[in-house]
Amino acid sequence: MKRRSHRILILLCGLIILTAVFSIPYFTERQNHDLGAVNGILDLWDWNPENDGVLTLNGEWKFYWREFVDCVQIDSDATVVQVPSVWKDYEGTDGIGFGYGTYALNVKNAKAGMPLALWIPGMSTAYELNIDDHLLASCGTIATEKEQSKPWTEAETITFTPDTSCFSSS
Repeated sequence: MKRRSHRILILLCGLIILTAVFSIPYFTERQNHDLGAVNGILDLWDWNPENDGVLTLNGEWKFYWREFVDCVQIDSDATVVQVPSVWKDYEGTDGIGFGYGTYALNVKNAKAGMPLALWIPGMSTAYELNIDDHLLASCGTIATEKEQSKPWTEAETITFTPDTSCFSSS
């Protein structure tokens, strides 16, 4: 009886080790597809949504403090900031919580004609989401003066289909 228990224990340990060994390529491959924005550009060349799943938009975005910038105005002179974060920690914002600005991200090598979706978590703020200068979503009222700005809290999922493989969001 003791021998049988010993064999079962050895068999279970072997099974656990084999499972761990065969799982390594899966997790390694998933980590290789953990794309992020670099210097305001998100390159989707190596992203396969069927295999890689949901993609976060974390990384380096372009940021324009106290400016509402459209997609045509996005340039290399922007401040590059880490997203997610709060802008009161950015250089040049004087550590203040109220303000306005534009976060911008250029996306390249997306599959033209493939529907995409963005999930925007609920947060007490005001924003407008534009893709190639087309307003896709808004929450609250954006303004340059605190008295005219009206924050709102609402989670939202936005769906869109890019016409080309490159597009800009602001």
